[in-house]
Amino acid sequence: MSNIDPLVTAMTRAEEEVRLISESVMPIKELKGFSRGGRVPTSTSPGDIRYVMQLAKADIDADLEVKFGSLRSAFGLKRKQLEVTEPDDGIGVITTPGFAYEVTVSVDEENPGKAIWRRCLVGITDPDLLAGEAFDEVFGSDFSILEVAVPDGLNVEAIVDCVEEADPDTVKIDYDKDVTWCEIRLAESDVKVRVTSEAIRVSSRGETSPTQLIEAYAEVQTRFLQSLGLQ
Repeated sequence: MSNIDPLVTAMTRAEEEVRLISESVMPIKELKGFSRGGRVPTSTSPGDIRYVMQLAKADIDADLEVKFGSLRSAFGLKRKQLEVTEPDDGIGVITTPGFAYEVTVSVDEENPGKAIWRRCLVGITDPDLLAGEAFDEVFGSDFSILEVAVPDGLNVEAIVDCVEEADPDTVKIDYDKDVTWCEIRLAESDVKVRVTSEAIRVSSRGETSPTQLIEAYAEVQTRFLQSLGLQ
């Protein structure tokens, strides 16, 4: 089995509900649209949200410009194969034949003076692209989260029971009292796998790659999900 096979299986089961995600935070006054003497938001009111979206247009456009050139060069794409949705309401999108790249900027609800950048790959129709040189050239280690949606639902309690019966030296698990979620940590790894009834979310605290995230997902799938009929 190749390290990409588990993602192919997941996409089949989840109807392509697979996302690669990166998130970062920056002060709003560092956005290109923020002028000297500008106002730093103190709330997440609709007005402040619109204000930050407007400030972020130039930053989103710059991000799309860089990715557009990189995608065209690395994947050998033609103009008609790249559809760009210009920045609007805090989001910009580049759609390619194999996936869509989305970049959004929003207000941090816990600290309105900061903006949350979220870059995301969605609509992945050819997972083999993630293991190719062209993908590494464009995105490198940009993404630190792999999310697989599970429309049919997951039994979190059953997963917890399965993990707790495993060797405690190779896996650790945490969960809330109502078992609405669980978090699985693999030994000697910065990767953690958070499971809810709706999704499996693989993330890393350190620098990683899509292949490493897929490998962590594959290990959890093989050891704990397949035995429960979740393949």
